[in-house]
Amino acid sequence: MFPELDLGFISIDMYTVMIIIGLIGAMAMFSYLAKANKLPDSVYRKYMQIALLAAIVGFLSAVLFQSIYDFFKTGKFEFSGMTFIGGLIGGVGSFFLLFVFLAEKEEKKYLRVCANYLLVSIVVAHFFGRIGCFLAGCCYGKFTDSFLGVNFPDIGHRHPTQLYEAALLLAIFIACLKFKNQTIYIYPISYGVGRFIIEFFRGDDRGAFFFNVLSPSQFWSILMVIAGVALIFILNRKKSIADN
Repeated sequence: MFPELDLGFISIDMYTVMIIIGLIGAMAMFSYLAKANKLPDSVYRKYMQIALLAAIVGFLSAVLFQSIYDFFKTGKFEFSGMTFIGGLIGGVGSFFLLFVFLAEKEEKKYLRVCANYLLVSIVVAHFFGRIGCFLAGCCYGKFTDSFLGVNFPDIGHRHPTQLYEAALLLAIFIACLKFKNQTIYIYPISYGVGRFIIEFFRGDDRGAFFFNVLSPSQFWSILMVIAGVALIFILNRKKSIADN
């Protein structure tokens, strides 16, 4: 679509530009939520440090997951792309591991609060990332004659699944801001359901699980929904015990 931003002295692909904007937006959102809700500065700094380290691991995980998918499809292991869900798994997993080792006892009390704020921030970064996918022309949908279709150079009139997902993320962002203390399960359930549906409209080859019935992302989406529902019961049960 619009693959590069030409600044005269340098050209930057638009996917990278949007990723950078998304990361800056995510940090700004976490900072805003922390300050608006009077999170202690020391706690804010510690969780920001952990989040930045986890983001690096998440980036590497996104590349690794895509390489594994490609290996199963082609038999070749090479670093040629990224997958968001792979990055999310690696990023969230490393965040909690780093939290265990780096956070002090008093800082650990803010885990649920900061987890909610960080998930809202992830939604911001992901939104811009999907806009980047649209501009780069990757992650496209199936052929369609629908008025919703977009003419992609070289591949024809297709569902703009990148924009479908961006719209989903915008809706999730609004819901998370309204119910920010419940983001920890609103996000995995709503994104899991939405991504599962959007995958049916995807037109690029992403491999398959379970006898070619599900795509890898649909498999992980189901697990996200299960995890979100489980969190509702676990956290509400803990709250009930604490109240009693």
